[in-house]
Amino acid sequence: MNTNKKALFAQTMEQHKGIIYKVVNSYCQNQHDRQDLAQEILTTMWLAYDNYDKDYKFSTWMYRIALNVAISYYRKDSKREDKANESEQCIVHIADLSAHNDKSEEVKQLYEFIAKLDKLNKAIVLLYLEGEPHQSIATSLGISKTNVATRIGRIKETLKNQFEKQGLNMNLDNIKNTWQQQNSVNESAITINQSLLSETKVNKQMKELNTMKWARIIESAAFFFIIVLLGQYIANNFSVSAPSISVLILSVFSIAGFAGNIGQIVHIANVDYAKPISQLQKDVYRLCSHKLQLTKLLLMSAPFYMAYVFIGFDVLFEIDLYAHLEQHMVWFYSVSSLLLLIITSCVLAKLNYKNIATPWVKSSIAFIVGERLVTMAQFINNIDSTDS
Repeated sequence: MNTNKKALFAQTMEQHKGIIYKVVNSYCQNQHDRQDLAQEILTTMWLAYDNYDKDYKFSTWMYRIALNVAISYYRKDSKREDKANESEQCIVHIADLSAHNDKSEEVKQLYEFIAKLDKLNKAIVLLYLEGEPHQSIATSLGISKTNVATRIGRIKETLKNQFEKQGLNMNLDNIKNTWQQQNSVNESAITINQSLLSETKVNKQMKELNTMKWARIIESAAFFFIIVLLGQYIANNFSVSAPSISVLILSVFSIAGFAGNIGQIVHIANVDYAKPISQLQKDVYRLCSHKLQLTKLLLMSAPFYMAYVFIGFDVLFEIDLYAHLEQHMVWFYSVSSLLLLIITSCVLAKLNYKNIATPWVKSSIAFIVGERLVTMAQFINNIDSTDS
């Protein structure tokens, strides 16, 4: 990035940095997380600025990235990361909301209300309070305008009832002006070290993506090596026999695994935090669900368990085991493999985000991959179900 572009980014960011303050206070419940998330948002914007599309308002571009990073934000080990953060140089400092006395009481209560909303509704409220029209909100989130209108209506009603219980005659539209008037206060609550920011070459999310990319490259090389070995076996032992057919079956699974890893590498290269939120979250879900897809591939090969046995006997002992099986055993293995294939196919078809509300699906995904993927699956399913 050239000097003029750096100066332009710094100048424009100073005018809109209050957006970061609003987002981190809406999505994080403690100061350590707010500080960490603010740094991730800011560095992501800095690293993505070369690709900024001037057809969008800078604030719209900022909100897309800030919300995408906030929704994707996940800390595996808070204590460990807090220690790591202390050793890092602080690029951005954000004032503690609880100690910030310049906030109006209505705005403080609104932050408390927003904190209780799900991730999608938080994004909708933040964009609505900024004065964005329904269509603009829908475009930024990647959902339908009708969905936005319906959700805003429900949020307004819930907030109105909450204020009435406290004896206040307030609603979301009344607070909108107060919210926007707080912009100067928000901007003063966040301080950016521009010199440190300009030296940033990579952030945590980029490191995570690079780690994923190298893991997929290694896996691709492993699958390619297996494909070559299986190909050599077919070339040297081509015949209509159980071992040859078994090798062909395993070659199909190996090619599927290789293609899946190449697809992952392409996905990683195309991750763009300025995309509409639903689209980016689905991209990130596809990347984070790789372990789940690999597990599915291995389980799909389970019904063909005899293929491994036939190949093993042929390679190790040069025996065609199939030729030595009695007819009733052939039938037994064939029927059991078919039943296992049907059961496995039905189970694996259910293991996706659309069925995350099903307890055994949720538990299985959490066991295979972790809670992070469950949270992402719930978010995507929430968008899809309400849009449909």
